[in-house]
Amino acid sequence: MRNLITLSMLCLLSYSIVPAQGKTDRERDGLKGLVQTIKVRQITVVNEDEKQPESPLGLSHVISYGKVGNRTELALYDKTGALSRRIRYTYAAQSKKPSELITYDAHNVMIRKIVDVYGSNGFKSGRTIYDFNEEGTLYRKSVLTLNPLGELVKVADYRQDGSLIKKDSAPFKQPAHSYPTQRSSAEDEDRVVSFGSGRGEYFEPDAHGNWTRGTTSSNFRTYSSGKKIKTQDIVYREFTYYQ
Repeated sequence: MRNLITLSMLCLLSYSIVPAQGKTDRERDGLKGLVQTIKVRQITVVNEDEKQPESPLGLSHVISYGKVGNRTELALYDKTGALSRRIRYTYAAQSKKPSELITYDAHNVMIRKIVDVYGSNGFKSGRTIYDFNEEGTLYRKSVLTLNPLGELVKVADYRQDGSLIKKDSAPFKQPAHSYPTQRSSAEDEDRVVSFGSGRGEYFEPDAHGNWTRGTTSSNFRTYSSGKKIKTQDIVYREFTYYQ
């Protein structure tokens, strides 16, 4: 049961940020101009001991924005380029704050729905999370209650028939973690002795000043055996704009 509470808290953190006043999602994403969609393709290059294989260039995700700049949809694709998940964002008509997030699977079946409620002070006062089976039927509902400052104070999980599974209140107990007591022989033979990461590099801005090619992540590891591995994610972005 404790895992259910932990999952609910993680869901809260994943969709709990209230947009800063005067800032849209588009602006926080560092975009210029009236961007409507971004189509992102990615290659992962792994350099291991002078050998440099790379993954095929594949569609990673597509982000859509409304005219006012709020994110309206995120489509995620797997390594084959097939649609994996689609997330739709809805905003309250008056406050313009995030009010609903729905996740669909590759077959357009709803697998999760998150509904947020705000108090008169503008802070989030509650959240309800609906989790669905593969065929789209509800199997669990989690209700989160927040205090006037937006802090989580109560979590309740329910079965599909509405019966209570578990209810808990703050302060919440942290789940126990287990750690390996000893390393495997493989880890002892070839352990990481140094590692690091590089800054992103961005090139070829379009007419609006948004970069279209870049290295978004770069990291390297050196092992006790002398083996060196460097990994880079090279990203290409294609934009459409509102007229």
